[in-house]
Amino acid sequence: MKYQIAVGLTGLIIATSSFAGGTSTTGTSTSGQTMQAFTAVADDPSAVYYNPAALAFLKGTQIYGGASINIPIQTYRSTSANTTRSVAPSVGPNLYYTSHANKLAYGVGVYSPFARKTKYDSNAATGNMAMNAHIVRVDLTPTVAYALTKNIAFGFGLVGSYTDTHQDMFGLDEQANGFGWSVQAATMVKLTDKVNFGAVYRSRQSDKLSGTGSNGQTTGHYKLHMRYPDIVNLGLAWHASSKLLVSIGFDREYWKDVGKLITRRYNNPILDPQITTLASHNSNNYRVGARYTFDPKNQIRFGYGYYERATPFRNIVAAQPDYNFNALAFGYSHTWNQFRFDVGYEANISGDTVSHSASPLTAGKYKLTAHMIQFAIKYDFAKQWIK
Repeated sequence: MKYQIAVGLTGLIIATSSFAGGTSTTGTSTSGQTMQAFTAVADDPSAVYYNPAALAFLKGTQIYGGASINIPIQTYRSTSANTTRSVAPSVGPNLYYTSHANKLAYGVGVYSPFARKTKYDSNAATGNMAMNAHIVRVDLTPTVAYALTKNIAFGFGLVGSYTDTHQDMFGLDEQANGFGWSVQAATMVKLTDKVNFGAVYRSRQSDKLSGTGSNGQTTGHYKLHMRYPDIVNLGLAWHASSKLLVSIGFDREYWKDVGKLITRRYNNPILDPQITTLASHNSNNYRVGARYTFDPKNQIRFGYGYYERATPFRNIVAAQPDYNFNALAFGYSHTWNQFRFDVGYEANISGDTVSHSASPLTAGKYKLTAHMIQFAIKYDFAKQWIK
């Protein structure tokens, strides 16, 4: 009975905060992340994610792939003034392929729109217990787009997802994975020769994950019913001159509608199932970006984003945090024959986030500083090789 009660209490702490806005990434390609506001731009194959309708305005056949090296540094200061730090590097690859024929275009992308990793060693700040957690979702998205006119296009994508999650906290070591699917729909409108409008809707998604869990003494089946929110992305882009492009973006993530997290642990009759109300709130993201083209071979990009927290203060724990944070990014592109080489850097910086958790093991102050180094290569099959 003592074990069952302990699992119930620690499971409640974990489940309450294990999934909310802190898992969303700031982008899925070097070009998009370094501009931040890319919904109304989306002029390379990563449009599969940023705005599927924009595929209708791309020329020929193109492939674009790269990766982001992510180094999040998270600091936790407990209510007893003990401090610890999590440094958990990871690599997020992405790959896109697009092709265009007359008014119809199609493409496919592989990328990760949700990811988070934390690793705290056992010390006084964590109650002498290790607290580690990660979640990553990888999407495979076949997409089609159609140009209704030379200025208006629509796009649609079917998103197949694989989610893997693992958490080792408060004496519980649990891992699960599984599949899910959702849809995305988009439009791109050229309002004038210089102004574009873009809009994307991404539907909510429900994944049923399964795996194993252990409390150090008992091992059994572990199941998790996880939901992702509806997301709306809006953007405007303005060609201020032949060399300067300026863009703005706004995102709305409907975490409040995610509602509940359903967990089944070790076929335990007392705790099976455990239904936890997440109490998350909807969050907004605000973005602005610019791109300057020096000549046909060289471009620079700049971006800024402000991302809102979705997790209530009372539900934040060290291994599964959520923040209001600022994103600053810049990048450079060089075109050589049929290739374009992109590099970029992004920094995510938060202020102090205070957890009002009732547990002394999770209450305290949290802070994030993350560094991301990005690189990618685009190959354009349509361009002629210059000897």
